[in-house]
Amino acid sequence: MSKIFLIAGLGADTRIYNNIELGEEHDITPVDWIEPNERDTLSTYAQKLIHQYNITPNAVIIGNSLGG
Repeated sequence: MSKIFLIAGLGADTRIYNNIELGEEHDITPVDWIEPNERDTLSTYAQKLIHQYNITPNAVIIGNSLGG
């Protein structure tokens, strides 16, 4: 079973993935944005998401952008 994390682009939320069907053989987790600290860099923010959602090196990350 592969672990798949769904990350919505800025200005969107996980509802964008409500109608996506990836099959029951996957463990799918929608990732909600967390409030950044004013001192966060992209790297420290990514580490917070990795820790909060227990994202491992072999996980699949799916994201989207609405053209921002």
